[in-house]
Amino acid sequence: MYRGKLLAAICLCAMLAPSTFASVTLSSPGTGILGSPVHFVARGTSSCAKGIAAMGIYTAPYVLAYVTPGSRLDTNLHMSPGTHNAVVHEWDRCGHSSHATITVRIGGTLSSVPRSKHVWIITEENHSY
Repeated sequence: MYRGKLLAAICLCAMLAPSTFASVTLSSPGTGILGSPVHFVARGTSSCAKGIAAMGIYTAPYVLAYVTPGSRLDTNLHMSPGTHNAVVHEWDRCGHSSHATITVRIGGTLSSVPRSKHVWIITEENHSY
């Protein structure tokens, strides 16, 4: 009798045990010195039957720069020159998460105004009609 109750308790605990399988596969960016914007491509997987709730990118500690629902992430992020330790994070609908860390090196300078291919010369006279 005692053995049957113990076996039932073990089976119940195994069924209620949380899933621990979750991972992030990062396809892009690659290594080396990159330019901005940086193209991030990642996929989250989990053994949670309810699926992945969201994925996000931390570009600095506690700075969530981008978040998207679902298990796929594909975005371009503008990043300043320098070295960044970016973290791609996934959260599943069972309350678990996982992440992948990548060091991103951005070279050069960022220009907020694109270079012009044309030169405009406007001449005005300061005379009344």
